[in-house]
Amino acid sequence: MDDDMKIFNEILDKHTKMYNCKRESYMINDDLEILISQDGNKVAMWGVNHKTDRFLNLSTKKFKKLMDGFKSVSTDMYSNGNCYYITLGTSNNDSLVEDESYEVEIEELKSKIDCLNDVIARLERNNKRLEDDVEKYKKDYLYYFNEYLKLKDKDFKRNLDEMDQLKKNSLMHNARGAGRKAKFTDDQVDEIRMLREDGNTIKEIANRYNCSVGLIHKLINEKWRGGKIMDIAHKICL
Repeated sequence: MDDDMKIFNEILDKHTKMYNCKRESYMINDDLEILISQDGNKVAMWGVNHKTDRFLNLSTKKFKKLMDGFKSVSTDMYSNGNCYYITLGTSNNDSLVEDESYEVEIEELKSKIDCLNDVIARLERNNKRLEDDVEKYKKDYLYYFNEYLKLKDKDFKRNLDEMDQLKKNSLMHNARGAGRKAKFTDDQVDEIRMLREDGNTIKEIANRYNCSVGLIHKLINEKWRGGKIMDIAHKICL
């Protein structure tokens, strides 16, 4: 009897909740077998005596504990003589639905975790690629910056050299030009003055001596002023 109750409890634990199976077999002993088919909260149960090759009568006292267990959780239970048809109650349905709901949520969470892991892996790859790019650009920047400093230093030195050379050239030019003799001698200046007094234009005189009009004008005026000053000084002395 204890073995029977063990089998009955196993059946009740499994088939008083939402469950799906085409046919499951439970051997009470070597001769007696109970078979159950279940679709959600719909249970079909029948028994076979293999020794007599006949269906079991599940309404007998031997199976009372089993049948009472189904009655306590069912909303409907009837028999067609050989098979019992049981509809599990709402409370049990809710329990099974809740269990299935948890399973669905767990699967959804697993899927979400897998998706997040995939996103994290992609982000890590992208981050690694960005780090590599930053390192590359950093090296390129340092290289070109150093090249720029070299060029700038060369330009600065070249400018200094050019300034020094210009300064030297200027000093040499001044040295060569210092004390340079005038372009015209005093006799030539007198000749220029006489040409002017004879009526030649300043431009004609400049063309003749191959010089600028301004220079001829300057020489004539300076000579004239110098001559006037000397005349006045001579008269005063007399």
